[in-house]
Amino acid sequence: MFRWTDPAVGWDGKKGGKYVPSGVYFYVIEYRDSQGKSRKKTGNINILLSKTIRNEEVVEP
Repeated sequence: MFRWTDPAVGWDGKKGGKYVPSGVYFYVIEYRDSQGKSRKKTGNINILLSKTIRNEEVVEP
């Protein structure tokens, strides 16, 4: 899981210092908007590792 409070921070595709395996990952984002109303966004991303990244250690599924 990746958690942050700064909108300028992004995920580098790693968990525990290692790249996650290629695959589909689902997410849930819960936040409060500028009026203090609770909001929730859900979706998915598809991770595809390049040949360069494959030479680095990848987290085992």
